[in-house]
Amino acid sequence: VSLSESHSDDDEVIDQSDRCWKDEVDNMWLTDFPPPAGFDGYESSPWGSSTSYERACTPDEVRLLEANQAAIAADERTEEEELRDTWFALLADEAADDAVDDAPDEAVEDARHKRAAL
Repeated sequence: VSLSESHSDDDEVIDQSDRCWKDEVDNMWLTDFPPPAGFDGYESSPWGSSTSYERACTPDEVRLLEANQAAIAADERTEEEELRDTWFALLADEAADDAVDDAPDEAVEDARHKRAAL
């Protein structure tokens, strides 16, 4: 469950999810957080020298981000599967109700058989 989505009233959670994103062109995770000590990956500029700073995430950060995304996707799938099951159960119930409503009474059916036998 993601930090940005799982919190109770007692927890103080600061959602920083907008500060990390995946660049689909270069297929890499980026952030605007300052780099950790010894960082030697991509940086758009030295930290603090630009208002539009971004850098590549470290391998550890990438693992955490991808694990968080996988947890969110699993939660979303579970919710969607529950919605699907509820929807189709409702349709099945409606179809069963319609079949009962459309079925003639036994007395009417008996009269039809007797009339047909004459």
